[in-house]
Amino acid sequence: HALLARTRPPVDRALLEVRAAAYEIGAALSEGDRQAAVEAVLRCLEDPLLVEARRAERVHREYPITYEIGGELYEGVIDLTWFDGSRWTVLDYKTGPADEPRYRRQVAIYGEALRMATGAPVRLIVLEII
Repeated sequence: HALLARTRPPVDRALLEVRAAAYEIGAALSEGDRQAAVEAVLRCLEDPLLVEARRAERVHREYPITYEIGGELYEGVIDLTWFDGSRWTVLDYKTGPADEPRYRRQVAIYGEALRMATGAPVRLIVLEII
């Protein structure tokens, strides 16, 4: 996740591998796991959604939000959000199974916070990285 959040195209594979090695400190990843992470990031960056984001009018990575509704305060960090001129897209990366109600709720809260702040419609996406 950290590797994906900090990598922007065009991608220098050698630099990506160095970053992967740096991020694994303390995680004790095997060489195979590190290479799998590099490959997953490379595949993800070529996903049509991320290609779309690169063309957007505004793009934010690791975008912090705070939202209050019904006396409940929600704080979080949107992995990737972009505005194409007519709507926002909120994309959350998941490195495991993405089809969980808690993830849909998380992204819905992010989307509602962004909609309330901007008045623009919001598209919500949970992207499973495998």
